[in-house]
Order: sequence, then C-alpha cells, then structure tokens
Amino acid sequence: MENLYFEGSGGLHQMNTEAHYRKEAARYRNSEDYNRMLSLYPILKSSIEVCRDEQLIK
Repeated sequence: MENLYFEGSGGLHQMNTEAHYRKEAARYRNSEDYNRMLSLYPILKSSIEVCRDEQLIK
C-alpha cells in the first residue's frame, strides 16, 4: 500500500502505510498505558482476548 494524500482543513495531508500503522499498534499493545487500561477495564480485556485472532480488516 502506498502513501495516500487527502485534502483536509489546513491543506494537503499524508496518510502513512498500513505497515506503519501495524507497527504502531504493536508498539502500543506492549506499552504501560495499554496494560494500565486493561487492568482498569477487565471487560475490555476479555473482549480483546475473544477477538484477538479475528481478521477485522482485509
């Protein structure tokens, strides 16, 4: 997937590649903030576990 550009407030904006967003998601899932959020919201944690292997995007 190549970088995409779109017009928005403030001019032309660039959207990063899918690989970039996957890398950022993996980094976030290993962060203290993510772990703290899961400990505060046990229902969220169980919902994430149920959906972990689902292919939500193609």
